Amino acid sequence: MIQYGKDMIRYVGGLCNDQLFEDEELKGFYRDIINRYQNEEDVSVEHYAHREPPYPKLTGDVMLEKYTASERHGEKTGTQFKRDKDPFKTAKSTIKPLRLYYLKRYLAEIAEKTKTADPDEKKDLIKKQKRTQSEISHMERTPADELFPDPEEGTSSIRQTRKNFEYKMKDKSNEP
Repeated sequence: MIQYGKDMIRYVGGLCNDQLFEDEELKGFYRDIINRYQNEEDVSVEHYAHREPPYPKLTGDVMLEKYTASERHGEKTGTQFKRDKDPFKTAKSTIKPLRLYYLKRYLAEIAEKTKTADPDEKKDLIKKQKRTQSEISHMERTPADELFPDPEEGTSSIRQTRKNFEYKMKDKSNEP
């Protein structure tokens, strides 16, 4: 998000929320980026490199690709993502393990609540448990690129920001 700017922030922000992050530093980083974006403030590598700790370290980690949010998360959960030349595909494969691990934590919370719930509550919790397990199963067997929508039109400029990315011009032959 700090590397690719507003289009990526809007895209990731539409698919994520801070509850997906278990790591408090990453959760705070995500919240700060979203808040700055919503307030139309600068969200850039330069900005975060000059902020108070832990922002400079997190920014350096991301930019050096030593760690990314999901790699750091993956160390805790054992899940991994695939980096792609297309930053939106990379974002999708980063969001998938975040969501999966969040859903698994949520499923464990439901199971814990079920132990002490009264019969009516238990029914509702069991329904939630089934829906959550179904969602987990679906996410586990579906490729990340199919789980999440493609970005809106007009965000292709992000694909130009890395030398390895291929940018294709729109066909203008059909335009008046």
